[in-house]
Amino acid sequence: MVALPYTTLVQDHRGAWYGLTTGGGNQGCNGGNGCGTVFMLTHNSSGHWVHTVLYRFKGQHDGWAPQGALVFDAEDNLFGATSLGGRNSACTYVLGCGTIFELQRNEKKPWTKMTLYNFAGGTDGQGPNNPLIWDGRNKLYGSTYFGGVDSCYAGVGCGTVFELKRTREGRWAERVLYRFTGSADGMFAQGISRNAGSLYGFTESGGGSGCYGLGCGTVFELTPSSPGVWVESILYSFTGATDGAFLNAGLLFDGKGNLYGTAMQGGDQNCTVRGGYGGCGTVFTVGHSGNTWTQSVLYAFSGGADGIIPEAPITWHDGNLYGMTSEGGGDGCYAGYGCGTVFELKQSRTGWQESILYTFDGHDGELPLRGGVSFDQRGDLLGTTSNGGSYTAGNVFKLRLQAPSPKSNSTLRETPAVP
Repeated sequence: MVALPYTTLVQDHRGAWYGLTTGGGNQGCNGGNGCGTVFMLTHNSSGHWVHTVLYRFKGQHDGWAPQGALVFDAEDNLFGATSLGGRNSACTYVLGCGTIFELQRNEKKPWTKMTLYNFAGGTDGQGPNNPLIWDGRNKLYGSTYFGGVDSCYAGVGCGTVFELKRTREGRWAERVLYRFTGSADGMFAQGISRNAGSLYGFTESGGGSGCYGLGCGTVFELTPSSPGVWVESILYSFTGATDGAFLNAGLLFDGKGNLYGTAMQGGDQNCTVRGGYGGCGTVFTVGHSGNTWTQSVLYAFSGGADGIIPEAPITWHDGNLYGMTSEGGGDGCYAGYGCGTVFELKQSRTGWQESILYTFDGHDGELPLRGGVSFDQRGDLLGTTSNGGSYTAGNVFKLRLQAPSPKSNSTLRETPAVP
């Protein structure tokens, strides 16, 4: 059985939570492993969690391997992306180039799934694997990992940033806003955010000659300069040293327009991961003063109890940063590298201090990857792990803040959201 919830949970105004699994679902798909699902979590009258599958992907034409997170429109319809599948098979491993889909809410009937766009794998892009942005005006923005410029990366393409617009006839049309060339502008787009009319994002590689000659990643801005024309500006190019290397999670804004994110490697050069380039990862900020952008490392993982390889996106809550590392934190899982952690970064007068909120041991989950953490109205933290759990196929978990006793500090206790 394969489930693999590579997802950040999102909540509607009624309190239900929604997410994606990359595998599982239709057992007639992907050699019996399933091609992925869209699921919902609710509480029943007894207070127990109820897991409901809203859609099971069939592979190929309707999509395969959804990743990232879902996004709502004003009517609580859901939008997402599959990294594979669709009606165009001339892509990586002939598994399809990916799709953009919508699940329409219907109060009296099952949710209705529609494919809004099938990527062709050429100049339009290939492999959308990150959350979309809904602008509230019939537009979606997103990125693809491959596709774009045919000459880039052995003909596979180095990624795109795109817009999907709903036409007056109710159809959806794609427009590519930028195609990465794999040089100083970056390669392998991994996510975008929107702020004040511009799009911001990062690339996993590119931006220089380090990191095996591919470049160590960039943070970029896309600004509309004239109708139909968007211009890219590189805000920072990573070196692979103490600043970080290989970006793989979404960027986050604060109230002043500064950006925050994680790099999977780089940082503490005394720390190494198996098969890694160097360093165990960083949490960083790219801040601006006027038109000048500078990068600072908020925390560099040391490879001990604090975790290694932060692949999941970070989030704000009550002025603090929260995230997960995919490994580290103990001596279990992956030849003793550890099963992953949930961490908090809190700012003090001397800088940002890390606290480990929870360390996974494999039985309760392991390898939290592309999914970030979310908070409910009570301040409890919810997240997903891609592996481990009762059926070794990943789980959804909740960390609940426990009231402190007179002789102890507050602690976080994990409770399974889905047994």
